[in-house]
Amino acid sequence: LRATIHPYISQAFIQRIALICERIASPDSRQLLIELAELPNLFWRASALRALRIFDPIEAESSRFQDLLNEEWQLAQRLIAGIDGEEDTIMVASLEYELTLLIQRIFGLLTQLYGSEVIANAQRGVLHAVRDRKANALEMLDNLIPQPTYRSLQTLVDDMPVAEKLRLLTKFNGPLADPQPIRRYIIQQGNTKFSDWTISLALRSISVDAVSTTSLNHFLDSSNPLIRDSALTVVEQLPQNNPDRQQLLTSRTTMTHHQTTQISIVDRIYALKRTSLFASTPENVLSSIAQIMNEVTYHEEQEIFKKGET
Repeated sequence: LRATIHPYISQAFIQRIALICERIASPDSRQLLIELAELPNLFWRASALRALRIFDPIEAESSRFQDLLNEEWQLAQRLIAGIDGEEDTIMVASLEYELTLLIQRIFGLLTQLYGSEVIANAQRGVLHAVRDRKANALEMLDNLIPQPTYRSLQTLVDDMPVAEKLRLLTKFNGPLADPQPIRRYIIQQGNTKFSDWTISLALRSISVDAVSTTSLNHFLDSSNPLIRDSALTVVEQLPQNNPDRQQLLTSRTTMTHHQTTQISIVDRIYALKRTSLFASTPENVLSSIAQIMNEVTYHEEQEIFKKGET
């Protein structure tokens, strides 16, 4: 299983590997899951942490999980700082979704540090509590985890002004080593830390000068059509006489996708969002649904479906 892992492996394949390791439930499979959790891809980490829940904590490994927890606090500060300085409500909602995923990973790490049952109960309490009661759901952890960790987690889930959240997280975990605008950080980190929709928003809203040719090359070669189209939008903003423009557009699968579909992935996402069924679903989730939709053209008077058909 370890030999099958490479940087370009799909998330679905990683989920399968994590599930197999969970079912094997051996010391070796546990070590592979920890190795997956330590890789820079946070979506791989989430899969590994879910599978690790069946294993009891081992004190000798606690420093490894503590290091990962420290990384998550730094990312939490970046997300909160981004939300605090953001005027675009769509980007704010996307960053809040990323923060929700981060909180889930934090609970997974706490499980490996302090045991599963109490942590799991606290996580369920946070998940089901109304917004202004989420911090109260953490009270069962007060005497189980260190106070800085408890206060940091309480700050993340509590209903308080964003600026106050940022102040407290900085107080508990120290300042960021390299603070930078959130959109630039999103593009710099890409799919290792952020979902496709968040990356797409950053690409479509950032200044052309703030994106390197290397980053654009990477995004144009992405297997994800939403990211490819968003990167293409950036390239098309480059001046016609810019030498990088033609180079970036040469032999791109992006061009084929861009020209043969009438409805873009972004428009599909917004169309789904306008339906009653998906009105409360985050765009980050809808982006996955939009990519498996088929675009079909019908002519006037052509039958689409009959009542009673599947």
